[in-house]
Amino acid sequence: MNVSYLGNNFLYLIYCYMSRIDEAVVNDFIKIQQDLPETLKFYGLSARFVALQSGISVSSFHRKMKSQGFTGEEMKAICAVINR
Repeated sequence: MNVSYLGNNFLYLIYCYMSRIDEAVVNDFIKIQQDLPETLKFYGLSARFVALQSGISVSSFHRKMKSQGFTGEEMKAICAVINR
């Protein structure tokens, strides 16, 4: 298999796959949760709307937004709603 056309990107992907977990990814995940209230405000979205559209109960959404306790799958659903 010749992958030379992929160049450094391919090598980087292999490195990431084989190396330890990058802390920056985790820090980004935390930062996204910390910034969620401001992000919703910026886009003019209510927490209730995003909760209902992402399939999370409104009370759980508010509690998790306050404690930054969303799971990765929940954040994925929230991002999909925001990015529509």
